[in-house]
Amino acid sequence: GISNTQGISLIGQGTAMLILFIFSYINIFIALGALLLWCGLAWIFLPPQNARLSAMVPESASIIVSLNNSGMQLGTAAGTAVGGVVIAVLPIHYVVLVGAFFVTIAILSWRKVDRISP
Repeated sequence: GISNTQGISLIGQGTAMLILFIFSYINIFIALGALLLWCGLAWIFLPPQNARLSAMVPESASIIVSLNNSGMQLGTAAGTAVGGVVIAVLPIHYVVLVGAFFVTIAILSWRKVDRISP
């Protein structure tokens, strides 16, 4: 279902980020595999989210989905800004670790919302 797909996406992204952080200096092939996994799992989050939102408010689905997509784009921009700050003060290797921190926050938020949404 929708909730399981989103959970797999978020938990998988966090795991892939940690694997990427650990193996990026040790084994390039494992790091590339983790990067591909991370990218693939990131793409499977949005369609179930849009389906969930559309089911919650069917009469305003187009507006809700548009706002959700705009929010995702703002989140991407904010993540890019945070990544720029991290690169300015830490080695580039730590961008993935900071990203994993934000994925952890997303997992905790998703679990809370999952309990209250229909």
